Amino acid sequence: MASEALLATHLLARLFQLHDRKDFEAEVACFTDGGSWKLKSDLLLEGRAAILGRVSGRSATLETIHVVSNVVVESNASECLRASFYLKVYASDPGEVRRPAPLQAYGIVLGRVEIARDASELWAIQLLDTSNWAMTADAAKAG
Repeated sequence: MASEALLATHLLARLFQLHDRKDFEAEVACFTDGGSWKLKSDLLLEGRAAILGRVSGRSATLETIHVVSNVVVESNASECLRASFYLKVYASDPGEVRRPAPLQAYGIVLGRVEIARDASELWAIQLLDTSNWAMTADAAKAG
């Protein structure tokens, strides 16, 4: 199980680092051809083209950092690996490009991922579910 947890952790960390660097083409390559991503609004993006359209269409001044932790492999079959994880999100959109951007904690996701072999037999994300937000900064302020 240790190697499966390492595989899942590495793939999730790679995906979100690419997202934070705005390398969207490489980010989308972390998914299988028919991969899907379920977002906070329960919007399901199906296929690489839909995912690329969504992630590349975000604000040019939005800066993010996604921290993946607590990856737990829940099942492992020869064709598919399922895991859960925490994702802490920091974000800022000052309306202008600034380095470094003043990032603030945005929220915590209780995520799920299914990883399968893609057409070239490499492990890739078949389904990413980041729709389950355990806490958001707005909810914490209102509490």
